[in-house]
Amino acid sequence: MFWHQAVAQSEASSAIENTPLILRVGGSVTWDSNVYKVPDSVPDPQIASGKLGKSDRYSTAYVGLGLDKTYSQQRIFLDAVEQVVRYDKFDALDRNELNYRGSWQWQMSPRISGTLRADRAEGLIGLVETQFQRSFVRTSSNRGAMVDGWLSGGWHLLGGVLESEIKNSVQIREQPDNRQSGGEAGLRYVTESQNSITFMRRSSRGTYTNQSVDTVNFIDSGFMVEQREVAATWMVGARHNISGRLTAVERRHEHVPQRDFAGNAGEILYQWTPTAALAVNFSALRNLSPWAPDASVSYRVDDTFSFAPVWRIGEKTTLQMQAYRVESEFLGMIVPAPGPARRDVLHVVHIAASWAPNRRLTLGVNLQRQRRSSTDASVVFDANIAGVDASLNF
Repeated sequence: MFWHQAVAQSEASSAIENTPLILRVGGSVTWDSNVYKVPDSVPDPQIASGKLGKSDRYSTAYVGLGLDKTYSQQRIFLDAVEQVVRYDKFDALDRNELNYRGSWQWQMSPRISGTLRADRAEGLIGLVETQFQRSFVRTSSNRGAMVDGWLSGGWHLLGGVLESEIKNSVQIREQPDNRQSGGEAGLRYVTESQNSITFMRRSSRGTYTNQSVDTVNFIDSGFMVEQREVAATWMVGARHNISGRLTAVERRHEHVPQRDFAGNAGEILYQWTPTAALAVNFSALRNLSPWAPDASVSYRVDDTFSFAPVWRIGEKTTLQMQAYRVESEFLGMIVPAPGPARRDVLHVVHIAASWAPNRRLTLGVNLQRQRRSSTDASVVFDANIAGVDASLNF
């Protein structure tokens, strides 16, 4: 999905692993040739506000705090970042973002353990995710608690509660603001070599916070989601690791059953470490999500294929790359529409190099190429992105 944010969060978490407390400050400058991700036929997406052209440069500054501390059998983890983003030209996109992830991994006895966790992600969503020639900020937050009860041998009984919320800075029909809460239960078997297989069942109920029932336009005020999942991890050897999951998803609407959908989602990840200096990740992901701009579509299916090597050239220099392809289909038509159903193909190639002259300072440069084709000409785009960044750890 939002790969840049996911990579940044992953790098931030790895930077604070096994470190009791760390303070990070840094910034970046980025040039984007097509900020609003519009087709070539739309050269000036913000001409009404006097902004000419599609490109812009923006600067980011941030301060972050990381904590990873173990007390007896308890582990406290926190990674929080406050970020300021300012554009040279498209200043309507200026924003402050707060992102955090935290957890408390507790152990009551050798047989009973669990986790309390919470996270918040805030970021800009542009034409890559919508059909509009504008961008907006989406804030998503999740809270949950999980209990793991060791039964016997390698068998564990799992149970938990989940709560999530999504807010958009502007109202959109595709994926409106909503709150969701529910629970999960399952069974896990862990071998002596730490391979595992898990069976889970999740049920949740959601409410659209800013819309009411409108059966004429096929709009509901809430929904219910059922998931049945099997997941497994397999350590093939010292250099190979495979993990995956298969999830049956069913989403139902009480007042507008025309919006119901069901299908299979899943993910498989293969991690290969041929040498101490080289790691390669291959992944395939299928995701189902609601998508309701009008009566022509009810949900979307995204198939993502990714290749991501990381090469540590030396003690101070790292080169990493990710190439991925996202195939999106927009399904669940209620009222027949002329022409074929919308289908998108997004290609992204991202290359980044970092240099750490000492343990506190890291300098980086990155290049990215984005290109999307589609049966809908209004969402086709090309973009080139380049940036430099620096960070200090204390």
